Amino acid sequence: MSSKSLPPVLLVEDSPDDIEFARRAFERCDVRNELVVADEGQAALDLLLGLPGRPMIQPALILLDLNVPAVSGREVLRRIKQRDDLRAIPVVVFTTSTHPGDIQACYRLGANSYHRKPSDFYEYILTIQAITDYWLKRVITPPHLGGSAISGAAPVARQPQTAGVEE
Repeated sequence: MSSKSLPPVLLVEDSPDDIEFARRAFERCDVRNELVVADEGQAALDLLLGLPGRPMIQPALILLDLNVPAVSGREVLRRIKQRDDLRAIPVVVFTTSTHPGDIQACYRLGANSYHRKPSDFYEYILTIQAITDYWLKRVITPPHLGGSAISGAAPVARQPQTAGVEE
């Protein structure tokens, strides 16, 4: 399957450094899905809802930081999981918070998983590798999300390319 036919991954993140980390990690992990970035919560919702004059995306996965401007990550999660047309999209909370209240609230709102963002780039790559291997290659998702098992493509395990990793 070509990368053009794969659904994108939506990264909801406002930190330029973390956006660059994600782009570099996706390259190192050979993730072929396009990475679409929304730098605030409202921008993410606009992309998912396809407001007039704006393109709508149907991502295979959403990586969601909780601390984004305009509309919080927690509110973005709540709105996604309330909508029948968006509920099946896996939402992985990817944030710096390890506060038990944040974790509990996100799972209560329907988060599919919750990961602390590592500050070390090597650990960041390993975390992105685990998340994308699981959600983009191993899990059977509904056909409109580009589920690999439904299309007949076998999942392929890859090791992160960590030689020469630098921050």
